[in-house]
Formats: sequence, C-alpha cells, structure tokens
Amino acid sequence: MPNQQGEYSDNFLRAVEVIIQLETGGDALGGYTNDPRDPGGETRWGIAKRFNPSLDIKNLTKPQAIACYHDRYWNALRCDELAWPICLIVFDCAVNPGQSFAATNLQKVSGVHADGRIGPVTIAAANRLDPILLADRMSQARLKYWATRDGWSVYRNGWIDRAFTVFRKAFL
Repeated sequence: MPNQQGEYSDNFLRAVEVIIQLETGGDALGGYTNDPRDPGGETRWGIAKRFNPSLDIKNLTKPQAIACYHDRYWNALRCDELAWPICLIVFDCAVNPGQSFAATNLQKVSGVHADGRIGPVTIAAANRLDPILLADRMSQARLKYWATRDGWSVYRNGWIDRAFTVFRKAFL
C-alpha cells in the first residue's frame, strides 16, 4: 500500500509495470480498445469498464489506472503479504481472468479451503510453499480455466503467451 509519502511498495511497482506492459503492448497512450469480443468491453491500461463501471475508461490516465490496480486488485488480494513471485502471479490472475478466480486459484493450489477470501490462513499456506511449484500450479490452473471460456478461440495464443511471460518475469 502507499506509504505516508504516497508511494507504493516495490513489489507493487514491479508488478504493475509488468501488467501495464502486457495490457498495452507498450502503447504509451494506454492501449485503448473497445473490442466487442472482449468480455471486459471498453479497456485502457488493462482496466475494463465492465469491472470498473464508475471509471471514465476512455480518458483514464496511467496514474489513475495504477491507483485502480492498487486499490481494487493488489490490495483486495493482499498481494503485499505474498512473496514476490507469487504476488505477481496472483495480481495478474486478478486482472485476467478475474479477482474471484485469483483468490480461489491461490487457495486451491495452496491446499486451503477455497472460499474466495484471502486471509491469514491462505497467506501463510502460500508463503510456506515452494514459489516455483506454486507459480507453476497456478499458471496451469489458469490455462485450464481459460480453455473453458468463450474467448479461448479468439484469445488463446495471447493468453498462453501471457501465462508464460508472467511466469518468466516472476523469476527474473
């Protein structure tokens, strides 16, 4: 979370740059899209209108997107309490395919009750496991989930590449 000077944790800053790069392809204007095939609908900086209906997506600035990622994704999943490689995987899962999936995926692969609410039991269990094994299991579960989605035929190659890219960046 931001410290008293309004700064974010180092892990969040590392992770959000990975996410923004993935979501925008490096577009300095935020990669605005409104693809009718995308279940998120109108999107900029990877922030989708469907999941953030109160935001003006078309005019969303990068600092606003970063604050949204921090408050609605990173903090909601308690990512600052997870070790670096795992917090990146969980955060990216929260962005795509979604927060509920990210929470239950972490819980299932950590061997705790999957109620979708990340608490101290989930955090402790995840931090006790080998991060490579945990990241591998989470990535596999995400690929299996994506393969069941309607968008699989359209987004398959990008989703597979995303899972591998995030896994690789988690361990650089």
